[in-house]
Amino acid sequence: MAAPVADNSSDADLDRVRSLCVDLDPAALDKHLERLDQAYLERFDAPTIASHVRLLAKLNRNDSVQVILEPGDDRDMRCTVLAFDHPFEFSLITGLLAGTGIRIDSGDVFTFARVKAAGVRRDPRRSTRSRAVERHGLKSAVIIDCFTGQLSDEINSFDAWATRFKFSLTEVIALLEQNDETSVKQAKSHVNELVTDRLSRQLSTGAAMMLPVQLDINQVDAATRLRIVGQDTPAFLYSMATALSLHGLSIHRVSIRSEGDRVEDEIDVVDGKGRPILDLQLIERVKLSVLMTKQFTYFLDRSPDPFTALTRFERLTEDLMRSPEQSQWLDLLSNPRAMRDLAKILGTSDFLWEDFIRAQYESLLPIVTPVVEGRQFSHASATLPLRMEQALQGAQTYEEKRDQLNKFKDSEIFQIDLDHILNPSVDFRELSRRLTLLAEMMVANASRIVFEQLIERFGQPHDEDDEPSQYAVLGLGKLGGIALGYASDIELLFVYSALGETEGGSDRSISNGEFFEMLARETTQFIQTKREGIFEIDLRLRPYGKEGPLASSLNHVMQYYDPDGPAH
Repeated sequence: MAAPVADNSSDADLDRVRSLCVDLDPAALDKHLERLDQAYLERFDAPTIASHVRLLAKLNRNDSVQVILEPGDDRDMRCTVLAFDHPFEFSLITGLLAGTGIRIDSGDVFTFARVKAAGVRRDPRRSTRSRAVERHGLKSAVIIDCFTGQLSDEINSFDAWATRFKFSLTEVIALLEQNDETSVKQAKSHVNELVTDRLSRQLSTGAAMMLPVQLDINQVDAATRLRIVGQDTPAFLYSMATALSLHGLSIHRVSIRSEGDRVEDEIDVVDGKGRPILDLQLIERVKLSVLMTKQFTYFLDRSPDPFTALTRFERLTEDLMRSPEQSQWLDLLSNPRAMRDLAKILGTSDFLWEDFIRAQYESLLPIVTPVVEGRQFSHASATLPLRMEQALQGAQTYEEKRDQLNKFKDSEIFQIDLDHILNPSVDFRELSRRLTLLAEMMVANASRIVFEQLIERFGQPHDEDDEPSQYAVLGLGKLGGIALGYASDIELLFVYSALGETEGGSDRSISNGEFFEMLARETTQFIQTKREGIFEIDLRLRPYGKEGPLASSLNHVMQYYDPDGPAH
């Protein structure tokens, strides 16, 4: 369903627009017509231009958006949005269309600069004309975004869809009008939820791999034009416009044309000062950003949590644009399998995002590569004891041993987690087995290092018969059941063989109870966690819980768990 198009613009066409707007202020109308560009005038006929002018004249800070929604044949529709210009606005409008069930087939988007007040004040009637200019929204840049598309099969009523879309659009534009960071985040979050909720409910029927994308960047008139030809992908316009905004670029004009599942997008952008992009490095960053977004959105509907994946992808892209390793990322992420895996990773694991990717996204570069080449992330479990021993080599002090062991543990969890997400052969039972083995080895090594340090301070603990006292650390809960998962803590019980005292070392002699209490406490502190619930030590299942000592003698444990003992 095409919008009315004018074959050629002329003074006669503009005169007809004026004749259709006789009730509007002539000075303000002329000022508006002066700022229209040739592409717009060639795109629309006089009646359509006149209707746009009338709606723009209604814009004010309390009524900041006007919308025309028209049903067409079958499930076709046409949508025109007129509003004051704001950063992220185009992405949010296209996101609302996609999120409410519209497939965009074509579109023409125009941005018109504000009219400088100085151009009006030269007139003797400047106060009247200034009010007219302000009343008609000429003091602000405005957008006219026109789209044609199709309603999805689940939309049973055009009117019901139109009501929902208008409500969401008004809410989003009102947030943008507040012009503060918090409101913009709220607007983006609202649209993200709509887009990704729809993606999560639709079944992916696309091919396993995306066809090549053609990307050309050229200078046209007073802007830089991006021409992107490729497969249509979910929420691409929404995601890409957001990415361009993160580069500090504004969208000046957009042309969208689609045929089947192929789409051609022409997007004219300018920098923060309204000029074409002349910085070659910025152009390369834009290329990377567009290609990454195209690949990522193709696989977005395959992500377990598209909303989380899309939100994190925006943040990751923003950081990557400043990375000196851009070329390496471009090579890697041009591989469809790598981008498919990235969509899974960003939409699956809070642990990976919070503890690794968000803080050190560059860690993905060397680690995603093995999967692209068909290999696993993690090493064979049988090699874990040797690799942990090697990780501790060269560490001399207590602090160095603690740091090295925790770095090794974090790296292992990262790789085990990635394998579970991306490798179909690693089910939850295999994940639990690997995490349990890692936890067991961590506790064994941590308690051994702490034990050796305590002996240096207090000497070897002995029982009342002067025999060396021994200790055991028991794994309870999910650790004991080999059922550890992403957010499992490690439930332990420290038991020592008998009461007695230590020999004395660099410090005084102490009782075995004090010694093993320190062993339990310092082992717990030795194993460091990045977030609560990820390998966090839990000693609450010990006899008497919080009221009991951190470590218990064997005799004390036997009495507690005796059939006549106080255990529940």
